[in-house]
Amino acid sequence: GMGKGTWLGPAIEDVLAGLAQEGEKEVLVVPIGFVSDHVETLYDLDIKLKEHADSLNLKFQRCPALNDSTLFIKALTSVVHQLGDGMIS
Repeated sequence: GMGKGTWLGPAIEDVLAGLAQEGEKEVLVVPIGFVSDHVETLYDLDIKLKEHADSLNLKFQRCPALNDSTLFIKALTSVVHQLGDGMIS
């Protein structure tokens, strides 16, 4: 949501416009701050940002979120076990 704080920049819409202006034809968005699909990936990126990219004649794709990837869950489990072991000592 749009809280009172300032968002980090640059705005992705501005970045896409700049890429289109430079002659790029395709973009891959990798939302590294999100590990699962939710309203910002499914609507804000997949629908609204794709519409913006389309208006700039850019082929748009988003890298899938990790969600319940087996490898990701194993990595989380490993971290929890390592932290737990350190706390017991």
